[in-house]
Amino acid sequence: MGGLPPVNDRECVRWVGRLVQSGLSLIAVGFDHAVVGHAVLCPMKKKTCEMLITVSPQYQKSGVGTQLLRSVIQFAYELGFHRIWISVDKTNFVAIHLYTKSGFERLTFTDSPQLEMALDLKRYHPTAQLKVKAVMNRKVIAVNQGL
Repeated sequence: MGGLPPVNDRECVRWVGRLVQSGLSLIAVGFDHAVVGHAVLCPMKKKTCEMLITVSPQYQKSGVGTQLLRSVIQFAYELGFHRIWISVDKTNFVAIHLYTKSGFERLTFTDSPQLEMALDLKRYHPTAQLKVKAVMNRKVIAVNQGL
């Protein structure tokens, strides 16, 4: 997936474009039809995918990230992945707590600013019998890539 997004706006737009093209996305949309969160799974190797979740700042700490995480875990499970891998900033304690609570385990114990975590989906048991495809919207709204 290419690590963290670039700081430069133009490069960031390209980076997001590559994510959208190569990844499998779930989008959280507010009542006003604005995008409030995005989760993407990028296949890696050996039934492993990398995951990235972003939530719009004004919707953080409102439960959007938790619901998006639950949905993307279910989505990865339904797609047949065996493992989800993530890299998170060690100072992002809210995200680390959420990932740990959801079953992710720490893989690294180094001085690196990034913490690697993984979720073993072979041990995952869906909490709901509802499939993601039953609630997803296939009429996707395109986001203008020009800044």
